[in-house]
Amino acid sequence: MSLTAPRPSRKGLFRTRRVIRSSQVVNASVPDALRALHDPPTMIKLNPLVIAHQQDDLDPSLWSITDHLNFMCIHTTTVFTAKFTLAEDGCITETRAAAGVYLQNRWRVSIGPSGKCEISEEVTLDTSIFLAGFVTKEIRKSHAELLAALATHLERRRRDTKDSALL
Repeated sequence: MSLTAPRPSRKGLFRTRRVIRSSQVVNASVPDALRALHDPPTMIKLNPLVIAHQQDDLDPSLWSITDHLNFMCIHTTTVFTAKFTLAEDGCITETRAAAGVYLQNRWRVSIGPSGKCEISEEVTLDTSIFLAGFVTKEIRKSHAELLAALATHLERRRRDTKDSALL
């Protein structure tokens, strides 16, 4: 299977751009959090909307992802392409989905004001004004759950590492 890398949408009369930010302090080290962000299968599987994913045969940075969505009481699935680019402080994903939805997600790991590890995400959404409300709501909800699942995943790994060191 060969996928096409996502490209930003063209600007048009009925298009809009929104930026959605979220962050969470996690009980993990910065290197452990970076390892998680640098592992696309982990990040993909932690998203509660994802029901399937497959890496591209020719370009390992490209993934075909299938989400389950509820749109106006209609249960449906959508398949889209996401490109994962590793960055020194996290990763960047670019997504081209159905109906001209384009997302750029910047995931970062840093030491927050409290001195603890913090994972933040900034999503730039480019879509039709008619879909913007629905897509924004889905991103806020699913990515809040993803961040919570990522925090749990990292804390479980930290606990398991400590337990195995005691053996």
